[in-house]
Amino acid sequence: MKTSKRKRSSAAAKAEPGVATSDAQAMVVAEAAPNVEASEPPAAVAAGPAKASTIVLAAHCSVKDAAALKISLCAVAKNSAPVTVDATALERIDTATVQLLCAFVRDRSGRSQSVTWLGDSPALKDAARLLGVRALLGFDDAKGVAA
Repeated sequence: MKTSKRKRSSAAAKAEPGVATSDAQAMVVAEAAPNVEASEPPAAVAAGPAKASTIVLAAHCSVKDAAALKISLCAVAKNSAPVTVDATALERIDTATVQLLCAFVRDRSGRSQSVTWLGDSPALKDAARLLGVRALLGFDDAKGVAA
């Protein structure tokens, strides 16, 4: 079986390991993102410069969509502005996605940044209850607001 080798761009070839240049960074993002149907992305990010960001969860969030959701969450994780997770359309969620959301909320809580939940999703609340992460997601302390 014959394999083909890709040539790296000159900027990516000169970059130090672990340090991303604009070309190298674009290549990493392109390779990290899974093939997702354009009709229903797992999450969409709506944000402006220094404005509040909103992550919109798809109707079905599963482990196959977790990588794309992680990219969306990482894009807003360190923003100082408040982040809202819109779970209005969420109908089905698996453990991997709940774990990813828990890590995101915990990371922002550690930096005293808030995550607000928008919409009332019985699927998310049931999953959080069954997995014992209601408090971590912020469903117990303040209604709809985490940390």
